[in-house]
Amino acid sequence: MEPDTVLREEAARIFEIGAERRAVSLSGHEIVVAGGEAEAERIPLEAIAGLVAYRPGPSWAAPALAALTERGAGIVLCGPNHDSHCLAWPVPNRRWPARIRAQLDLYPPYARHLLRQLERARDAQRILALETMGAGRRMQALKAAPRPLRGRRTVKRTRAETAADIARHYWPWLVGRGFRRDPARPGANAVVNSGHTRLRIAATRAVHAAGLHPGAGLRGAAGRAGLADDLMIPFRPVVELTAAVFVATGSDKADARVEAAFARLLTAPLRGRRGPVQIQLALHELAHSLAHCFETGAPGLDVHLPARQDPDALYAQMSDARDQESEAVELDT
Repeated sequence: MEPDTVLREEAARIFEIGAERRAVSLSGHEIVVAGGEAEAERIPLEAIAGLVAYRPGPSWAAPALAALTERGAGIVLCGPNHDSHCLAWPVPNRRWPARIRAQLDLYPPYARHLLRQLERARDAQRILALETMGAGRRMQALKAAPRPLRGRRTVKRTRAETAADIARHYWPWLVGRGFRRDPARPGANAVVNSGHTRLRIAATRAVHAAGLHPGAGLRGAAGRAGLADDLMIPFRPVVELTAAVFVATGSDKADARVEAAFARLLTAPLRGRRGPVQIQLALHELAHSLAHCFETGAPGLDVHLPARQDPDALYAQMSDARDQESEAVELDT
């Protein structure tokens, strides 16, 4: 396999519990989701990569939580706008304490060095995403533009100023001129929240599989979900581009079709430099690369990212979601 080829079949999926008054229990090797006195669904443990529940959430049986913990499946509780509010972290006893000690004792300048690598990879992916939406040159021109200063001609922008300018213009250029990123707003913001939530579940599984501590992120206490959020940094633009494509084609609500497409995006074969790349497996490789850096002090991270965004693949995912939705309607009728 080529170094940049990250591709494998994955049977586990992300499941959503959207209805109220559900009860989650364990029966043998299956998770049972019941509503009232009737069973709503039975899911084999091997098929669960993560669970998304909404407030007011379901009631959980302790054996079910223990089985999901042993499986390494993340549980994310979301608010009414599909924004994740709580992350249940699975930590079985077999993880490596020495690796976690190395992570907790990480030298702060070295942690910032690793974080800058992730942010540089994110900026490169943002340029690719904006190029797909026809605004790539704007971002490159913004990064190269000098900053005017009173009494002088121009001075070079600092890294913080450049990042602030990019963050201010990125969302309107990607989604639309009138768009403002606010997780509490409905509509297109809910679509972005839905994509980020599913990416956070995949990052949670990757951090867990690498035997790292979820609460010790690279940016200290500023991180929202610790290391999982740090791991998401380079992959966010791919999810955000998918959300922008949905909004551009009229899908500005986080319905079941959009959520299914985001779940498939994590295992979709995207174009890499030397072959297809899956986000889900690339997250696992990045987590193990971080663990190697924590233990050895290696200077560089191994980040596998799409070399070119593929809007045709995103439209194909939307078409598959529409087909699945029509099939479900036919079965119901």
